[in-house]
Amino acid sequence: MIPNQFRLLLLAATVSALTACGSSDSNSSSDSDEHEHEDAQRLLYTETTSTDINVFDREEEAFELIGQATEAGTTIIRADGGLSAAIVSSTGVQFIDSGLEEHEDEDSDSEEEHEEASIIDALTITRANPVVNMSNYHFAVLNDGTTDLYPVDGIADTTGPTSNISIDGYTQTYPALVLDADSNLYALFDGDSVDVYQDGTATGTSFSCSDLTAVAQADALAVVQCGDAFTYLVTETDSETGDISVSTAAVTPPDGDEFAMQGAGDHVLIYSSSAASLVHAHNDHAHSEDPGVSLDEDQSLCFASLNPPATYLLAVRDDGTSEVIDLDEDDPADPVSITLSNDADSFDCDNLNSGAADDAWLITDNGNSLIYVIDAHDGGSYHLHGTEDLEAGVAVSSVAVLAAPEDEDEE
Repeated sequence: MIPNQFRLLLLAATVSALTACGSSDSNSSSDSDEHEHEDAQRLLYTETTSTDINVFDREEEAFELIGQATEAGTTIIRADGGLSAAIVSSTGVQFIDSGLEEHEDEDSDSEEEHEEASIIDALTITRANPVVNMSNYHFAVLNDGTTDLYPVDGIADTTGPTSNISIDGYTQTYPALVLDADSNLYALFDGDSVDVYQDGTATGTSFSCSDLTAVAQADALAVVQCGDAFTYLVTETDSETGDISVSTAAVTPPDGDEFAMQGAGDHVLIYSSSAASLVHAHNDHAHSEDPGVSLDEDQSLCFASLNPPATYLLAVRDDGTSEVIDLDEDDPADPVSITLSNDADSFDCDNLNSGAADDAWLITDNGNSLIYVIDAHDGGSYHLHGTEDLEAGVAVSSVAVLAAPEDEDEE
């Protein structure tokens, strides 16, 4: 059974003896000495029984309280690009600035100095049961039958939404999907169907959806789950005319009864406790393929997770084992097996929350009060970097890893 933290039923989520690189210690300090972290990573997390909003800074190896949520048990939505996040409660939305900056020019000889993570007070929304989604570098927030958009670029310096999507006579029941912001191309939800509009006019592309369950988006691809049915939307721009079109068709999910979805890079991951599939766009259609997650008969999948550029997939099993799968289409490396815990009895899928950066996953384990850190250094293999102890009494509700994306030249 997939734990609640990883079902990503986005309506529910948005509405309301370890071997380290150089040590078997319960921390990652010796690994940190051997491998300098070129990219700052901050694990943002909220708690189930406290309103504390916390950050674990990998670079500083320190925990920091950055403020208070409006209630306990909130949900975190990570921004595309990884530099901000939204914390959603039953009473409103708080936006978080990571304090990190995009990568500087590699010719710069000045050392990056990061600010502290903080709540963007000017953007706080007070609203009963807000519905929030991340859509193509925009926080999309449902507002009285319309959608407010908050672009993630420069969000720390804004004081409100920069645009609003509204159609006369059309009451939106879920935040619009930004298919192409420059062309004012959006997918809207009215509780009965999903309808594509451009410049306020219906394009004629539409499909039925009276039981919206989950939404995941990655670049030109979106996948919408309505009850047991999965449908993709692929946005394509004609290279000669510049015309934009949107195609839709059914997607066959992997085996299973309950599903979770995640969008990253140009892929959408769909998984259950027994199987996974990857959907990716190709021209005006999409393909679905098996990423090769391996499970023995007595194993179940706790969760699967793509790193932000969708170059690797982490699969964590219910016996404390995991594997990292290279998604390179041309010359993939062999999957890497990683043991998180040798005590399967104390390892419980329902206690886990996970967030990813380009080259790392940080997984919290409420049952064992640990943070597992999986990463890779300088093109090497993924491995268990080490663990960090969660602060005493902390039960994590939701997490996101905030980090600047890697420059392509660095990879």
